[in-house]
Amino acid sequence: MRSMIRMRVLLREFYQNLYLREYDNAGELTETIEERLQKDRHLISAVHAVIFQYALSYIHFINGDYRKSLRWINAILNLKPLPVNRLFQGYARVLGIILHSELGDVDMLQSLVPSALRFFDKRPDVYPLERMFIHQLWRKVVRASSDMERKKRLRNWVV
Repeated sequence: MRSMIRMRVLLREFYQNLYLREYDNAGELTETIEERLQKDRHLISAVHAVIFQYALSYIHFINGDYRKSLRWINAILNLKPLPVNRLFQGYARVLGIILHSELGDVDMLQSLVPSALRFFDKRPDVYPLERMFIHQLWRKVVRASSDMERKKRLRNWVV
């Protein structure tokens, strides 16, 4: 019971910091949240777990820790394709592509973007902005003929 109360208090503080845009404060809580997620996983529903995973990836992204953000993105993408997971897997695909773009990992974009296109084309509930983002990235960057050209286009596209 105490573990559950501690977890709820911790998460409320985390989300309050996110809401107030106090990202440094939220970032300071991530290590504790990650430990609690491991230790008290049995107390957390699958729905809440994926929400927390996405929130952790988001705060690491905001704070510029792209590698940690990618770790949580990959955890979401490896979940079973349940309805709530598929929603967050869509968000995770977009954020993962942005992260790899920020890291300058053009080679990964060559497989991630077509994969995201297939994923979003199978879903009727995709936001038009998500679909437009992926299609534009495909047309403007990934389809370039060489790695050097892709990197150049990515730099110009992101700026």
